[in-house]
Amino acid sequence: MKKQPWEIALQKFTDEWSSKKEVIGILVAGSFVTGNPSKHSDLDMNIVLKKGTKWRERGNKVIDGFLFEYFANPPEQVIEYFEKDHQNNRRTTAHMYASGKVLIEKDESLTKLRTLAIKYLATQYEPMSDFALQTTKYLLWDSMENLEEIFEAKTANYNYVYYTHLDKLFSQYAVYVGYSEVKPHKIHSFLTDKKALKKYDMPAFPDKIFVKRWLACMTVSAKDDKQKQVKKLTQYVLQKMGGFDVDGFTFRAKLIKIKLKKDEKSKNVDAVAQINELIAELPSMKEANEVFDGYHTFGEVYHHRVTLYLVLCKFLQKQGYHVWRSKLHDDKSFIEGFFVLGLNTKEGEQITYHIRNQHWDSTSFADTLDVAPKFDGHTSQDVVARLFNIFETEKSNKTS
Repeated sequence: MKKQPWEIALQKFTDEWSSKKEVIGILVAGSFVTGNPSKHSDLDMNIVLKKGTKWRERGNKVIDGFLFEYFANPPEQVIEYFEKDHQNNRRTTAHMYASGKVLIEKDESLTKLRTLAIKYLATQYEPMSDFALQTTKYLLWDSMENLEEIFEAKTANYNYVYYTHLDKLFSQYAVYVGYSEVKPHKIHSFLTDKKALKKYDMPAFPDKIFVKRWLACMTVSAKDDKQKQVKKLTQYVLQKMGGFDVDGFTFRAKLIKIKLKKDEKSKNVDAVAQINELIAELPSMKEANEVFDGYHTFGEVYHHRVTLYLVLCKFLQKQGYHVWRSKLHDDKSFIEGFFVLGLNTKEGEQITYHIRNQHWDSTSFADTLDVAPKFDGHTSQDVVARLFNIFETEKSNKTS
């Protein structure tokens, strides 16, 4: 079959990248693959580099009139994108890997990434924290008040404020009901076109009443009708979020000023305490995961810790250590969204971490228990000491 012009351009792009020694896989995604491309469509190229590659690259290139947007990353970086997207109710990277077409695959890395992408797409998002919920309700109320003021003043920027408020209503309510982030230019099609949902592998929006009222806001033209419809929609959203009354609304946070002076140790210690207080005031772990120490974010550090622990457990299991997992503590309590992954040393001591449920399938090698063994009271310091003892024991075994 004769190749289409875009396929010829695709081959040229692929030939250029496949010759690079670091490249182990190439996948193309976007409308040219899923169907119905427009003149504005580009080709999304995901290039997988060898594990441990010390660089990544993102760029654009036009070949024969077709725009290529490319993302070159080692597997570990792609997985970080999966995780960060999921923490922010996004599915961009996972969807590209799950729906794209494999062009080159030199090892199993790309297949593993596609499998993981599908798991992320099937995993529910974390619910909005209470702090975030209360703040969101106030912000939506305040946005509606601003629109009322603009409406009554009959200013020229009414339409701009009106559609901005509509976007806020959709984006914030989507987070509340656990729906994925949707770019503004796709919202209408996702709410009205089943083909668009199928193309992007998106579920229907879970609240049909909201959809009906949001679309009503989009179809009316007279300002009086717009104001009536958007006020009705705002009241509905606030009611679904648990109701809101501005009279008596409060939330309290500490007013903290931080001054760091390297030559004054006492003030440095005080500043660290204040920074910890600020972190504790963040609405949810999504925000805390973005805290940066100059080298890594909290999210990156925790992701690395989990990955290292999973690899260690799988390795030590082969060395005769008992590795187990359970969704219940020894007293049958549990932490929502987490399970316990435990490792028993050869001396009978425990090492345990709480791991997010999204990693459950990745720990199928562990012995699954209905209830975790009785907790031996180990602390973080104990865990470090026990890990070091394992290291010394295995090192001795290798040399003996």
